[in-house]
Amino acid sequence: MRFGRILILSVLALILNFNIAFAGLEDNLKAAESQLKGLTASRGAMLSPKNVQLAQKYYDAAKSDYDKGKKAEVVEKKLNRALEAIENANSVIGMALEIFGPMLSARADCEEVEASIFSPELYGKAEKKSKDAISTLEAGKTDGATKKAAEAEGLYRDAELRTIKITVIGRTRDLIKDAEALESGKYSPESLARAHTYADEAENILNTDRYATDEAQVEAEEGAYEARHAMYITRRAKAFEGDKLGYEKLILESEKHFAPIPKLFEFIPRYNNGFQDPVNAVTAIAKRLLEEQTEVIESLRDDNSRLNKSLTTRLAEIDSMRIDLNSYRVELAQLKGEYEENLEAQRAEEEINRLEDERLQRIYDLFDSEDATVLLEDKHLIIRLTGLNFSSGKSDLKPASYALLSKVMSALQEYPGRNIGIEGHTDAQGRDSANQFLSEERAKAVREYILANNTDINGSLVKALGLGESKPVASNETSEGRAQNRRIDIQIRDARIL
Repeated sequence: MRFGRILILSVLALILNFNIAFAGLEDNLKAAESQLKGLTASRGAMLSPKNVQLAQKYYDAAKSDYDKGKKAEVVEKKLNRALEAIENANSVIGMALEIFGPMLSARADCEEVEASIFSPELYGKAEKKSKDAISTLEAGKTDGATKKAAEAEGLYRDAELRTIKITVIGRTRDLIKDAEALESGKYSPESLARAHTYADEAENILNTDRYATDEAQVEAEEGAYEARHAMYITRRAKAFEGDKLGYEKLILESEKHFAPIPKLFEFIPRYNNGFQDPVNAVTAIAKRLLEEQTEVIESLRDDNSRLNKSLTTRLAEIDSMRIDLNSYRVELAQLKGEYEENLEAQRAEEEINRLEDERLQRIYDLFDSEDATVLLEDKHLIIRLTGLNFSSGKSDLKPASYALLSKVMSALQEYPGRNIGIEGHTDAQGRDSANQFLSEERAKAVREYILANNTDINGSLVKALGLGESKPVASNETSEGRAQNRRIDIQIRDARIL
């Protein structure tokens, strides 16, 4: 009997240990899955593809073994390999954000102008060189990766400029080609030459400043007009070519088109000396009419001036009467209990201030000094998250930060319907572009976490903004000061009503 009890107790202990081990594995698997999703959401698959693929492979294998009920040590071994790959990916991504900042910025500019559509060959070379740089960095060759990233950046910029030129000047260049194919160089060389000049000037503007598209567009449109004009002249010239009466027909047609203009002035033109006499006559008539119109306008201005003076006098009288009326209203309001009304308004204001103070105190009570500093600037409430930390060069949220972010969400629920700004800040170490990019990614990570875990908050009211190293709150000369500058500020706008 005693031996039987011992055996039963031993079996129960083994089952208990087995369940505890697998409960811990389940938590670790969920944590690994969350980190993998975070990597995918934050450019991980692009900046460290090999490590991300390796992590996904070992995670899938560990999850499959866990679902099949295999031994904990078998699952743990594969899960550890997945976590190691995730750690390596985060390390590579951190370096990539510092090294590849200009390249990534150039790539984003290419995507904005759709360079992959308009300049596919150049964009394809840039993409290949970019992937080569990333692979080199994953292999641990920082210098080689930096060099290849610079080459990729140059290719992206070339693709961007070429795309801008195509979208701004391409239509004009096509029209010039059509004009040349129509032999406008023979029949309308001056107009064709002007079209070339305008197109070249537009290209020179873009070569100097690729973003001066409005200025270049003006030149391109003039070039397009000159090209169409050249084609029109060419077609008309070809239509009369070889016709003995061609020149007479062309001149008579021009006179026909000009004739409606003199008729507007009740003038019959004569063209025995060409267009000069009719043009001079129309010009003289138009000038005379303009002078007459000017006299009428001046007369109207004088009348308007007199009316304005009279109106000013009337308005002054009305203002005087309005002042008297307001004075009577004030006296009436005093007779009807102005004092009581003011007293009630004062009480209402005091009650609002009391409620606002209580709400603000609840916010102060949410955070201790290690979590955050709560500031009230004008009517805006700022929660400076001193306890929210990221690994160097990374934007992934650590599980240790979830409790603090839960407090932040509680604070936001106190102010429904307010606009919320999430500002990311860095210290001054590293390059400006990398710091700017990193601050944006961190602010976005906090925004996404808050919205994902609190469906009551309207996402359109929550904006994420990266300010890089532009707004320090302490000196960047000391480690303590830099630590203070690496922060996330949550700003609740118009937190106070009065």
